Parts: sequence; C-alpha cells; structure tokens
Amino acid sequence: MLKNYIGLHETSSPQDKLFACPADAYYYDFPVPNWVGRSLHDLPTTDYSSYGFIGGGNSPNQPKPPAALNQETYGGVGGLRLTSIRDPVKTVLVMELSAGFPWSWHQPKHVPSGQFAFNDARNVIGFADGHVGYIKMYYSATINLPTCNYEPPAGYEYKWHAN
Repeated sequence: MLKNYIGLHETSSPQDKLFACPADAYYYDFPVPNWVGRSLHDLPTTDYSSYGFIGGGNSPNQPKPPAALNQETYGGVGGLRLTSIRDPVKTVLVMELSAGFPWSWHQPKHVPSGQFAFNDARNVIGFADGHVGYIKMYYSATINLPTCNYEPPAGYEYKWHAN
C-alpha cells in the first residue's frame, strides 16, 4: 500500500514508525494458538501497521457473518461520504488491529483455550465523527469469526457498519 497521503511515496516498510502503536509488543498467532513476542507493525501482512482502517463494505474477499446473525449489511465505511454514515459517533473508522479479534495490548491476558479472543478487551478506536475512545470490544465465543465481522449487542459503544 502506498501511503502518499502522509508523504510516503515508497512501498511501506517497518521504518514507517507513524503507523507503529507504542503498545504493539506482541500478537496472537493463528490458527495454532500462540502468543508471539513481536509487533504486528513489523509484519508485511499488516502492511507494517498496528492499525486498521474499516474500509470493508461489499468486498467479496471479506468473510460474511453467520446467517444466524441476520445482518443485512456488513461492516465498513469505504467509499462513503460522512453524511451517509447513520451514526458517526459510534461507527468505527480506525482501530488498533487487536480490536478486531479482540484482545488488548493495554490489558494483556491469555486467551482461553479453544478461543482466539476474549470478551470486553479494551482497545483504542477512532470513530467516523473524529473522536477517539478507549472502549471494550464484544466477542462471542459461539461465533468463530473475528469480532470485526459482526455487530456487538446493545450496551457497547461502537458499531462496524455505516447503516
């Protein structure tokens, strides 16, 4: 990915520290549960970033939430105008990568056996209205998908899609 919007004109690299979260010191590797003492920022698979933009939308490459969730729309704000986002104060725009699974760089704890995340992990989130929050993320152990693939229940301060 070329990040020319901030003045970087070459291919991304680990030297692009603008996208390195200071808390990003480990990650949870899949599919074999394993804590890795290395930053996600250091990996080419994350485009050398600790953060993710919730572009989403109707990408055919994204996994769809289970039909049991009965969601007509799927996450993301890619290509949308701010005025078309129904609730920008709750709509995720940018997140720490750990938020989409979730686990937390700020409150590290081991993921329970047989799961790849845990409920109420706290992460830093940037919202479509421009504010930033340190909030808890919902995880359902009965849905075997990263949390960014389904909406949280009532009581959580965020949503993944623009509708």
